[in-house]
Amino acid sequence: MYYLLQLTTTLILIFAANTSFADFPRLSAFMAQDGYMPRQMANLGDRLVYTNGILTLTALASVLIIASRATSRA
Repeated sequence: MYYLLQLTTTLILIFAANTSFADFPRLSAFMAQDGYMPRQMANLGDRLVYTNGILTLTALASVLIIASRATSRA
C-alpha cells in the first residue's frame, strides 16, 4: 500500500507540472491581451508557443527550488 501511495503521488505531481507548463503560457497570454499582464506575455515564439510565459514559469520554478534548498536524495 505504501508503494502504491508513493506511485500515485508521483503521478499526480508529474501531471500537475505538465499542466502548468502547458496552460500557464496560454492563460498569461489571454490575460496580457486583456491588459492584466505585460503585453510581452502575448507574443508567440518561433514554434507557435508563448515563449515569454514558459521562460517566466521556468524562472519562478528555479527560484522556488533554490529558495527551498531542494536536494536530490537518490
